[in-house]
Amino acid sequence: MDGIMGERRTAITDAVREAVSARRWDAVVLLLEHNWSVLIAEDLPLLRDAIASLPDEVRRAQPRWEAAGAYVAHLMSSSGSAVAYRDVAPRTGADGGLLDTLTELTSRTAGRRSAGRLDEATQAARLAREALDGAPDAERVAVQYSLPHLMVQWGRSHELVGDERSALVEYTEAHDLGVITGDAVITSHAAGRIAWVHAVAGRRLPAEQWLDRIDETAPVPLRYRTGEILARALLAADVVDFAAARRHLDSLGQQAHPDSWAEQLFVRSLVARPSEVHDVLRESQQHAVSKPTALSSRGMDVGYLALSLVRVRVLERRPLRALADLTDLAPSGSGDGTRSSVMLELATAFAEAAQGDATSALRSARSVARRASARPRWCAMADLLLAVLRGEPDDRMREAAMPAVADRQLLALQVLPTRILATLGLPARELQALLALAGSREPSPTGALTPRERTVLAHLVRGETTEGIASALFVSPNTVKTQLRSIYRKLGVTRRDEAVEIARDLHLET
Repeated sequence: MDGIMGERRTAITDAVREAVSARRWDAVVLLLEHNWSVLIAEDLPLLRDAIASLPDEVRRAQPRWEAAGAYVAHLMSSSGSAVAYRDVAPRTGADGGLLDTLTELTSRTAGRRSAGRLDEATQAARLAREALDGAPDAERVAVQYSLPHLMVQWGRSHELVGDERSALVEYTEAHDLGVITGDAVITSHAAGRIAWVHAVAGRRLPAEQWLDRIDETAPVPLRYRTGEILARALLAADVVDFAAARRHLDSLGQQAHPDSWAEQLFVRSLVARPSEVHDVLRESQQHAVSKPTALSSRGMDVGYLALSLVRVRVLERRPLRALADLTDLAPSGSGDGTRSSVMLELATAFAEAAQGDATSALRSARSVARRASARPRWCAMADLLLAVLRGEPDDRMREAAMPAVADRQLLALQVLPTRILATLGLPARELQALLALAGSREPSPTGALTPRERTVLAHLVRGETTEGIASALFVSPNTVKTQLRSIYRKLGVTRRDEAVEIARDLHLET
């Protein structure tokens, strides 16, 4: 399959070069329109040069190529800044057709979005959608090869401002049209964005269903798989499988889409070890300096950033610093997005609770729990925090935990007392992980390690052999083997390296 796809991509790039060389501009335009996503993924310099080669008469007749050239220049920018964009006013009527209007509006929505001007970005996306919906069917069919890429841009602007419904509409249509036109890049990209939207909202089932639609073997560049990979990492973190979550994040590396910096930071903060806290903080500060201020103070990014900062500050045991960070992040003005304000309030509640201000934490958590716009993830977290802050009876705490258990959002359960965690009927591995995150040093009746097993595990992490552990603990090797079998069973693993990985992830080695 890869060989066939590779041959197809080579044929496309060769055809573009040949058409440009022969100055067959009609053929160049058709090739660019029908293979836009392939060229973006495989040969951006060729796409840039082909657009630049179009003569003035073609640009006058089809003004979209000016905006398209600016868009490609933006993709090639290492900083991802908005400077490369031209803020081109949409032309209609005799100056250009439907595709010209849509391309120019899409350039505007992407440019304004990168500058943090989210209200203007979504307005341009809405104008583009209105222009498309109002066009005759024949015109829509004529531009169908270009539409998926444009729709993803409209959806991204809606997503970042917090308009989940509009984002899902655009992503879903982009995905379906990408399937029809054979656009594997956009099909994967759109499905990944949809999966992320559902995953971060706490809707695990639809997130997994969309991830199942993605062909992971398709030759799609990592930047266009960012949503998919982050969704997989978040779903793994939800069930306290930090090793899997980190593997997903590591596979993405430094090639994430620039638009997704705050989302990536949020997931990283969830699985960060104490030794990695400073790396997450440094990365957040670098983004704050390198990107327009509006990007870290407006829209969904402020919510992701707030939750990330609180997470790492609590790991540092500096809740007062977390509250100061949140004060600096507080959004102002209109258009901040209902979703982001819910996330900011939830972050504030956790920071206040960590600082010991139960009264203020209760007030913030109640506000989140009452918000009709809050999604399952945020509601579950707020309800659990409320149950703990109120000191409710054990049966009420278990009742509050059930939605998170049912939706497999187990990471949210770490706020519960260990006596409650041990009665929820969770698998041994997940229970052990939650007990460790909750700071438990007590053996659990349903699977926690005994003090001696923790000692054996600490020796195991240091790479000692069974005989070496036995010698250090003045017991027989058979006794150590018995203890290792018990450790493996409680951690839900079968091999030494798996036990060591979990011990390091959950800080059980000391």
